[in-house]
Amino acid sequence: MSFPMQMTFDAYQQYGAEQDTVLRIEQEEFDELLRTGTCRTKNHTLDVPIRGRSRCLFYDDEGIEGDFYDDAAKFVISVLKRAVIGIYDDGTCTVDTTTSMHDLLFSAFEANSPDPDQWERRIERMKAEKDFEAPLHPGFWNKTEYVGRVRTCDCGEPLCGSEFAWIKNAVCLVIFSTSCDIIRKFKTFPYL
Repeated sequence: MSFPMQMTFDAYQQYGAEQDTVLRIEQEEFDELLRTGTCRTKNHTLDVPIRGRSRCLFYDDEGIEGDFYDDAAKFVISVLKRAVIGIYDDGTCTVDTTTSMHDLLFSAFEANSPDPDQWERRIERMKAEKDFEAPLHPGFWNKTEYVGRVRTCDCGEPLCGSEFAWIKNAVCLVIFSTSCDIIRKFKTFPYL
């Protein structure tokens, strides 16, 4: 499966919009998807139903390890290992590969070796593209490696809204946001 470096999956899909989305499916459905490459889903977590065919990031949260509150690093890696890319079409989920998002990200990172010396340029781009009203965890600016929560909702409750990231050698491999323990937005290599 070819893997484009930059992708965005957004659960806030608009009616009729052709965009990639994040879809949490039941554990039995996810296990069947990994085992056979396809499954039917009867329940998903989108505010607006998917219309037509859409590329999706599928995950289930039953197999996710780590505590959302106290072990964010383990939570992030576990989410990435429990997520795969595929197609959703009228209730049917299909994947071309069961390679996890974690492995796809790491392979893309290794194959493309983004230049860590461009860190300052990427920081300026991040500042220009992000809303920095809520403070970011200092680890977000780490030039070696950071995995974990980078932002919490202004109210201070992580479950209300949080952002998580995996930064390696001054490159943000992924950043994703959650609300009420559901992944709402997922971006790969957002600041290259």
